[in-house]
Amino acid sequence: MPDHLITLATALLVLSTVTGGIDVVLVHLVLLRLHASDTTFYEHQLHTLHAAFAVASVFLLFFFNFGGILLWLTVALVVVWFGVEVLDMFAEKNSRAAAGGLPSYEYVLHILTSGLRFAFVALVLAAKPLVAWNPGTSVLLHPPMPPWVRLVAAAVTLGGIGVVALHIWLMQPRFRTRPVSAPA
Repeated sequence: MPDHLITLATALLVLSTVTGGIDVVLVHLVLLRLHASDTTFYEHQLHTLHAAFAVASVFLLFFFNFGGILLWLTVALVVVWFGVEVLDMFAEKNSRAAAGGLPSYEYVLHILTSGLRFAFVALVLAAKPLVAWNPGTSVLLHPPMPPWVRLVAAAVTLGGIGVVALHIWLMQPRFRTRPVSAPA
């Protein structure tokens, strides 16, 4: 496992987590309150799924050095994660129409976060030896991920679990308000 690829992938994971955290928590939940409006609630549900797949994907990509069938299952999970993101992009046009569309700063956050995410996933997968891609290969490869990478993965995973829990908690009807297009 090339250490330089894993080091760069982990640095990009941290940057993606920062930009994604700003978008998911500050923009979506605090500033725009996407969970509270009937017109944006579906988008909030997609964000909840997106966050859940992100947590699982990051854990599987960075905490363990998987090969074989578990590597392929991890790749499948990442593909579903990206698929949820595509659904979110299609939903945003209608979801944000009443508010005038997506703010420019949010587009920038989305591009940064997604670009960093594509890069870290590609680097982690590129660091795998060819034998890792054989479904019959041992699921745990050697060497394991470096301890500091596992620590970063654990921190991102635990923080992500908190974000998923918050998203689910905010789905309660008591947090819903009038539609965004309704007069005050």
